[in-house]
Amino acid sequence: MKRSRFDGLNGQLLDGTQVQFKSTKLGKFLCADGATIVANRDRAAGWETFRLWRISDTKFNIRAFNKHFVGLNGQSRMVVVVSGTPSPSETFDIIRNPNNPNRVRLRASNELFLQVKSLTNVTADNSGETRWNDNDPSVFEMNTVGGLQGEYQITNGYGPDTAPQLLRDHWKTYITEQDFQFMAAKNLTAVRIPVGWWIAYDPTPPKPFVGGSLYKLDNAFTWAANNNMKIIVDLHAAPGSQNGESDSASRDGFLEWGDSYIQDTVKVIEFLAERYGNNSALVAIELMNEPQAPDVKLDDLVNYYRLGYDAVRRHTQDAYVILSNRLGPADPQELIQFTRGLSRVVIDVHYYNLYDPKFKQWNLQQNIGYIYVDREIDLSKVTQPNGPLIFVGES
Repeated sequence: MKRSRFDGLNGQLLDGTQVQFKSTKLGKFLCADGATIVANRDRAAGWETFRLWRISDTKFNIRAFNKHFVGLNGQSRMVVVVSGTPSPSETFDIIRNPNNPNRVRLRASNELFLQVKSLTNVTADNSGETRWNDNDPSVFEMNTVGGLQGEYQITNGYGPDTAPQLLRDHWKTYITEQDFQFMAAKNLTAVRIPVGWWIAYDPTPPKPFVGGSLYKLDNAFTWAANNNMKIIVDLHAAPGSQNGESDSASRDGFLEWGDSYIQDTVKVIEFLAERYGNNSALVAIELMNEPQAPDVKLDDLVNYYRLGYDAVRRHTQDAYVILSNRLGPADPQELIQFTRGLSRVVIDVHYYNLYDPKFKQWNLQQNIGYIYVDREIDLSKVTQPNGPLIFVGES
């Protein structure tokens, strides 16, 4: 049987895996306390949880809660959290006990292992014995408490030798023209297709992403035209991640999108509008999927939406421009004033009826009643006379 890249002790430690390290000697968790690493916490929460950046099967960068990376402080062998960008000194080998994979050692860039000398003194100066004794200060119990399953994890996890063919085989069979024929036969008139920002750099997108997605989008436009259907191109993954979720291609679950990423995101919209603006199958371009409040600031989002709208209009006056409302604690009407005076603009709202456990506890009639009553109230907040069109893009 062919061996998977994700076999082996570290196979499932993909980018964004959230881990906690508990010293077996002291019974305390490692914690990023400001710029230092300590081992004095009885329980693990945010500051005791680290996110992995996968370099290889064994090598990782370790990112703390403050978005800085764990590394060595020069020649002192002290373990610190100060770097905003990982370098070789912020690279660690995770060595697992083959008989108990949750027991690990962390080998630093100086080839020595992290050890807990005291509650407030964590260094990388242990040569590492091989008995895995619980009293060894270099042994930790590693708990995995979260992770991501997105395109970044797939492509970087399988690596450049395997990922390209893996994804291209998937694209060949996952959606075909027969699917468009089926949808058209069922009187569906349009499809919303999510794309990642790296599509603008196809066929050689930045690593670890794989080329070929643009070719598949071109195919979709051809299939839609052949079957009298329309396409909504949706920028589902913006540079830096606009929500920290797997579907935005976040590397580690942190939301990075903001003012510094606006121009890069506009370039992607410009690329899509130029390529498909005159295509008869294009009905709309959605500038961004599900920006998350409050981390995505409204001022930044409105600024981007203004520039993105202008980019689309440089290439087409007919396509609708869709603006996604922010998820999270945000005013559902916050984009309405911005749309005044803009042509063919739509606000996308997402109302989910599956993630809350209460929906599973209700019977069929209760779920239907919720749609007719509660969702009608939600929609009434955003639908206004002479206001923009409203699109329920996901539910």
